[in-house]
This record gives sequence, C-alpha cells and structure tokens, in this order.
Amino acid sequence: WFAGPVTRITFGKEQYQWHPARKKGYADPDGPPLVNKLNGDRDTRYSLPAASLTILRGRISSGSH
Repeated sequence: WFAGPVTRITFGKEQYQWHPARKKGYADPDGPPLVNKLNGDRDTRYSLPAASLTILRGRISSGSH
C-alpha cells in the first residue's frame, strides 16, 4: 500500500473528446490530465474512472503492520 502523500494523474473522459468514425474512431486530447493529491495508508481505496489512464505515484509502505 501507499504510505503518505499520493499523486493521482488521470487522463479520462473528462480530459478528451471522442470522435466516432465507425471502426476508425479516435480520441482527441482536449486538455491537460487531472492531478489530485491524496494521503495514502493501508485502508485507502482508490477509485479509477472508467475509460481512463490513471497513474498513482507515491511511496510504498515497507512494513507489514
């Protein structure tokens, strides 16, 4: 689990626009990724948005407590 500050970087439906073109549909970036700061611990649960690329960055706990 993460221990302490966690940065969540998300590029999802809110950050791009989908252009349907049958089998050749594509996403067009429309803005920068969404960045949130969280505090992580053993009991923290992370909700990942559908159809997104989400990166979690932080320090991993080295303890088993």
